[in-house]
Amino acid sequence: MVFIRNILIILTVSIFSFGTFGIASIKTLNKINFKKVTAGSKHSCGIESSGKVRCWGENLEKQSSPPEDLNNIIDISTRWSNTCSVDKAGSVKCWGPNFNEETDVPANLGKVNRVATGGEHVCSLNVSGIVQCWGSNDVGQSEPPPSIGKTIALAVGDEHSCGVDSTGDVICWGSNEYSQSTVPKDLKNVIQISAGLAHTCALTASNKVNCWGKKPYSIVPSGLGNVTHIDVGVTHTCAILNDGELQCWGPNEYNETSIPKGIEKVMGVSAGRDHTCAVEKSGNIICWGNNYYGQSTAPNFDTMNANSAVAAGRNQTCKLGLDGTLSCWGSNFNSHNEIPEVLGKVIQVTSADGRVCAIDTSHKLNCWGDDFWGQSTIPSDLGKVSFVDALRTHTCALTLSGEVRCWGWNRNGESTPPSDLGRSTSVSAGGAHSCAINNLSKVRCWGQNWYDQLDVPKNLEPVKSISAGDDHTCALEKTGTVRCWGRNNEGQLDVPTDLGLVSQLKSGYGHTCTIDETNMVRCWGDNNLGQATPPFDLGEVDQISAGWSHTCAKTKKGEVRCWGRRIL
Repeated sequence: MVFIRNILIILTVSIFSFGTFGIASIKTLNKINFKKVTAGSKHSCGIESSGKVRCWGENLEKQSSPPEDLNNIIDISTRWSNTCSVDKAGSVKCWGPNFNEETDVPANLGKVNRVATGGEHVCSLNVSGIVQCWGSNDVGQSEPPPSIGKTIALAVGDEHSCGVDSTGDVICWGSNEYSQSTVPKDLKNVIQISAGLAHTCALTASNKVNCWGKKPYSIVPSGLGNVTHIDVGVTHTCAILNDGELQCWGPNEYNETSIPKGIEKVMGVSAGRDHTCAVEKSGNIICWGNNYYGQSTAPNFDTMNANSAVAAGRNQTCKLGLDGTLSCWGSNFNSHNEIPEVLGKVIQVTSADGRVCAIDTSHKLNCWGDDFWGQSTIPSDLGKVSFVDALRTHTCALTLSGEVRCWGWNRNGESTPPSDLGRSTSVSAGGAHSCAINNLSKVRCWGQNWYDQLDVPKNLEPVKSISAGDDHTCALEKTGTVRCWGRNNEGQLDVPTDLGLVSQLKSGYGHTCTIDETNMVRCWGDNNLGQATPPFDLGEVDQISAGWSHTCAKTKKGEVRCWGRRIL
């Protein structure tokens, strides 16, 4: 199973090799201090100094959605997609995929102080020194040998496990295809151990590292120096030296072993599949390596509760802080989460399919990310703008003079506003069509009309806002009534009959959400991943943004809340 999984991932990377996966080197740069970080395959998690868990990156299997009742966490571990944590009381909780019952925590573990996750199995170490494992056991990786005795350290690889007993001796069990479970006979006085896909490393009391298993992964660099901590990823390894410096070695396809310049001295490190995360002594998290799923971009968590706007894209989300600073997270295939250094304070942002556009305080527009169809290439004569919108492969903006300008894909005429459109007050870019509100509060649409998404109802009252989805369009009349037209294969035109008066409207790919006069959210349409089901405890909100398969809202308290295929 492991080799099939690896082959699939390698093929995926080869197909999309034109994307940017390289070094992310992005710090959290916030007031929240972290004490531990763990890097998995496509996601990462960290423990705040308060004991709260934060995760980011891919969330398709809910690996980045820790249980809401997690508190006082002292240990955390992730390897591929599942994650497990230990709280101060010694209780273990796991989340993510459950292919082999690896997230079904046994009830008889006792008080646990250490947990380690592998490919599809998990092991825990309790305060009495007893190791227990569960999940996949096809090669004996979940069966600690009776001879292991009292254990002081624990490591779990992809299909093997290891423990260190009270005398400092190491014993391993499970897969031994690459001799990763064959402990060197002269290895003594071990104080820490870590295991990967096909190799294992141990740290001795003399601060020396010894590795074994598949080469070249198990080859320790000469002159490594005195080490205080080691962590083995799937194929690469990192060590913290006694002066707080960090050194990594092994495969470097995504710069996962290239230490970012300017990194401070660290107190923790975690090597994932092909990315690495470290906790600096200041408490900041910095990650680098593969960032396709946003696993190397830790959001600026301390401002999650102080925001002025949120924008949900296809597989990413952006939020705008009260001070005009912008941060984005989620999939980063086109480097759209990496905010340009030239960007000033932002007043409006839109997040689309693989790109982000933002307007700064001087009304200058910046776009970055996917530009295959020229959708991120801003016309040189655009001038100052007041609003920007995007969904698929084209972008539309409204200038300060009320002119609508669009660019990008134009096969259906979606980027060519009607010549007689005149001065407009709003514009929205859909899948392959665009719509605008003119200065008489009338709606005009242009572009593809396969599903009648351009056929504005003749009896439509004066409109105050418009929002184009992939193949449907919704408008908010000045009376507070919502009208929708176009494709209805997912119920995107089925406006709830009891909706009431609406103050804000936003259409995503196949669903639409509104905020009513009581500041409550209602959504309808495509709900395959829960994007049209707001959390029951969401409360009052003052801004809504619908993406492709997730939705985000800014609450009246300034909090960002997302649901559906959650990116965070």
